[in-house]
Amino acid sequence: MADVAERAIPPDRQHTSRRRPLVARASAVVRVAWRCVLVGAGVLLVVVPFGYAASGDYVEVVTATGYGLVVGLGISLRTQGATRGALGLLAGSVVGIVTVQILANLPQARQGPLNTLPTAMALALALVDGFGEPRLQGYRDAIRETLVVSLLFTGLAFLPVNLALFLGPWFLLASTALIAGFFSVSADGSRFGRPPVWLVIAALAMMLLLSLFLVLSGEEASLGDAGLVVLGRCVLVPVAVFVCARAVAAWLHPRLLVYGQLVAYLRVMWVPIGGFAIGYLVIVVLFAGFYGMLAHFSPGAFTGAAEDTGILAWVSFAFFTGVGRDFAGIVPVSAGARALVGAQLIPSIGWALVVFAAVMVHIQPQLERIARRDAERQGD
Repeated sequence: MADVAERAIPPDRQHTSRRRPLVARASAVVRVAWRCVLVGAGVLLVVVPFGYAASGDYVEVVTATGYGLVVGLGISLRTQGATRGALGLLAGSVVGIVTVQILANLPQARQGPLNTLPTAMALALALVDGFGEPRLQGYRDAIRETLVVSLLFTGLAFLPVNLALFLGPWFLLASTALIAGFFSVSADGSRFGRPPVWLVIAALAMMLLLSLFLVLSGEEASLGDAGLVVLGRCVLVPVAVFVCARAVAAWLHPRLLVYGQLVAYLRVMWVPIGGFAIGYLVIVVLFAGFYGMLAHFSPGAFTGAAEDTGILAWVSFAFFTGVGRDFAGIVPVSAGARALVGAQLIPSIGWALVVFAAVMVHIQPQLERIARRDAERQGD
């Protein structure tokens, strides 16, 4: 019967129906990639300037930015709804900023990735679990998400060209997955499930290898001391960070979802805001030309303005004048200059009032429709 029905469909329609799933998948991949690009660009925009302002060291800035990117991208990939990109951007930026402060103020944290990488991986997995939907269930989910986080951290090694950062996530994969799986809730609601034997063996082998590495590199004198150091850095501290960070993320998640409702309002307001900005820019550029012309024909009208003062300086002066602020370096002193400043304030204030009134009349029905839709969703 299925073959008869398929033959009854014209060949062109059969071809179109087969292409639809491929097109849908390609479209979903493009949307996910674009969201990752936006989140990554936002984290870079926040963390890189903050990092150079707080530290100035290239490796520290790159490491902190990379940690923020891992957290931001991981959350944006697992979180559902309109707030996933915003949550990833917020969490990634906070992690990057805090990492810069830690690296800049704690000298021992700069000695190697082993001092910060286990904690960073546990933190990333905790935030992904706390903000993610659905939550991690059992060791299988924990291993899968740890693999993704390890791949993201491995990609950071190409920025500072660090071999330890390239291999470190894979040495820490078993212990991190063991921590995340142990504190996750299984599908039947049980806690603290029994871990797979191979995962425990892999974690113990990793700790032994790292202990031997610390002894051979001369950082620790004996295998016992190295084992205690590895236990603290790779187990105890990551466990504490994972539990606390996941609890904070789970507490913040429903409280941050309210920002998802603002997306619909921002979409409605975007066009009027753009129109207001264009009109205001026209006023600024117009009066910048007036100020420059007055300074050219009346050299003493402004103090701090020379004959070679460029248009950019006058645009800046006109912008600050329009918002009622003084511009450092150029001050109107003559009666004509002061009158021209007052003349700019009138259309600037008037434009803001007129546009605000027109926007409210235009978008009020749309805002009410969005409010009714949100109320219906909450009622359901």
